[in-house]
Amino acid sequence: MKKLLIQRATTGEGRFIRQSGFPRFGHVVLSVEPSSGIGLSFQWEVSPEQISEMFRDAVRRGVSRMFEPGAKFAQYEPDGILIRVVGGSSHDTDSNEGSFEIAAMKAFVMALALPSDEAAELPGSSRG
Repeated sequence: MKKLLIQRATTGEGRFIRQSGFPRFGHVVLSVEPSSGIGLSFQWEVSPEQISEMFRDAVRRGVSRMFEPGAKFAQYEPDGILIRVVGGSSHDTDSNEGSFEIAAMKAFVMALALPSDEAAELPGSSRG
């Protein structure tokens, strides 16, 4: 399995908002950075007013699930990646774990989205 290595810090923001039916809301801003550790590690730089502590596990799960079979980064093993949660917001009645899990997934994908000229320079990619 290929290892996903991060060479420089990037930031992503994810929002999950559903207004119809059962309202849902989650908002996560994170920085994805290289780390000397193994796998994924998390650092929290948000107040409980921005993202309640009860949603921290959901944010971790959202990022981790991006490496599960069938997910966007399933072909990679995360190695030495620091996820710094630097912002976000919640709603007193509409926020729940599922909303924060989806918002974290979106933020992670956005952070790793590369312009096409940079993607062409990734090891193992083909230029065409």
